Amino acid sequence: MSRLSTALSTAVSSELVRPFFLCEIHFGTHVSDILRLSTLNYQVTYDSEVYEPAASLLSISAVDENTDLGASGIRISLSGADANIVQKTRDEDYQGLDCNVYLGAVTANQQIIDVVPYFFGLNDHITFTQKDEAVDISLSAENMLIRFGKSNIKRYTDADQKALYSTDLGLSLVNSIQEKEIKWGT
Repeated sequence: MSRLSTALSTAVSSELVRPFFLCEIHFGTHVSDILRLSTLNYQVTYDSEVYEPAASLLSISAVDENTDLGASGIRISLSGADANIVQKTRDEDYQGLDCNVYLGAVTANQQIIDVVPYFFGLNDHITFTQKDEAVDISLSAENMLIRFGKSNIKRYTDADQKALYSTDLGLSLVNSIQEKEIKWGT
């Protein structure tokens, strides 16, 4: 977690603390594919973005900090999710997309005191649990450092290039020159 700002430190040390979380979960490449929820029971705007209230239905796990730069994860759970959220989370290709969580505090008259980053990571997997008429959704996200531990297997072959750009012919001759003997300086 980041260091707390002076305003947030003051709010935390006061007698009455009103902390909240903001979750920004990407489920696609369009702006409309971003789900923004807060643990408040009213709609809030932060950084020109509107976060919908989820109140006690939204829970965020603790984030483990470690000194060895190891990758830690987070679990975000939403109880009793509505059909639109269930469809979006079920139908979109969400893995590897951004998952950002912020920690903040509000005043008694619902004004945001300050917000700091709590977790920045990548969506990993989602589990759905059917309970009577409601569906509970649990999203696991991993810290961005997890990518450093995975090898990037890319080859400079025509097939790999065509998978990225189907009409590109730039590597079409790679196979034909692979075993070709080239004599230099003759």
